[in-house]
Amino acid sequence: MNEICEIVPSQKENNKINVCGYLMVQDKIRKSTYYWCCEKKKLENCRGRATTIFLDGLHYLKGFTEHHHSPQASNAEVAKSIAQIKQKARTTRDKPVRLIQDITVRMSQEYHPYMPSSNSLRSRIKRVRRSEMPPQPQTLEEINIPDFLQFTFNGVRFLVRDFVVGEYRILLFTTQANIQHLSQAPFWMMDGTFKTVPVIFMQLYTIHAPVGGDNSRVLPLVYSLVTTWMPPEADEVVKWFEEIYVHGKIRRHLRNGNTIRSDPLFPPQLWSVYDSIETGVPRTQNIAEAWHRRWDILLGQSHVGLYTIIEQLQKEQRSVELQIECIIRGEQRPPTKKALIDREKRIMTICNDRENRSLMEFLRGIAHNLSL
Repeated sequence: MNEICEIVPSQKENNKINVCGYLMVQDKIRKSTYYWCCEKKKLENCRGRATTIFLDGLHYLKGFTEHHHSPQASNAEVAKSIAQIKQKARTTRDKPVRLIQDITVRMSQEYHPYMPSSNSLRSRIKRVRRSEMPPQPQTLEEINIPDFLQFTFNGVRFLVRDFVVGEYRILLFTTQANIQHLSQAPFWMMDGTFKTVPVIFMQLYTIHAPVGGDNSRVLPLVYSLVTTWMPPEADEVVKWFEEIYVHGKIRRHLRNGNTIRSDPLFPPQLWSVYDSIETGVPRTQNIAEAWHRRWDILLGQSHVGLYTIIEQLQKEQRSVELQIECIIRGEQRPPTKKALIDREKRIMTICNDRENRSLMEFLRGIAHNLSL
């Protein structure tokens, strides 16, 4: 027999061979002679066998034993198509729907009905890509971020900086378009979260800003993984801020470990957000804090691996890009609750009437609209 048998990559990475329409798995090898048995040997106790000679990169059929079931050519074609999909999943970052379509449109109509469902194929693509993910680093020295995690799903550079200063490290994620939106924003909001970050980092710090002019939405535009709360060089600035604005200067230390401080020059009770009322800047960081609460829910667990959190940041960046596209399209932002709109109007009315009120009347009016 001089028939050439086609190798078919299997779903479990063990190559099979197509012999007369039957899929067969490798049994043993002796020099250049390969022995094959039916893939249904265990399932249906099929005793079909084949022998091939491997020569010049091809398998030539040498012997063949009949099977007790009929051949099904679709099995080989389906296995080949699935193998092609999995290979493209390893080598590209295309979306699953595109991978599936690129391969299935080339199939013959008679074989296409035997393909697994789209959901099943998507699951296989995800499993392949998860298996390609390198081990999660346990120390800063082990960090070696794969190329596909350094770009957005659109192929734009996402990891823009990797700072190493002594024993500290900062990974900064953003895009050129995000920086452009930041430069045009009237204000920024910043907040950090500690719960979900990898154990080798201290926090995930994000910068949010409004995008879209009059139809703006506050979106996360910069993400940074940092290994420290604050670099040592900033200790003096932090100390000054605490003494002047928060706790006051230390007057003396008691033997029990407590300290006595003087009153701060500008205590938190006097911090004013009056200017924010006139300019329309949010008086709180509730938007950024709500994003971080949502982020904790999305990840679903504490201290995930570094590559896992970067992959989620890629998905979040994709979500931001879709929201910006909705803004460009002219889609209106979600309506604000009527109770919040009415409260802001009342506060604005009180601020505009400031000159006609005594200090106590002004404060009482504001207090009526605040809730703790």
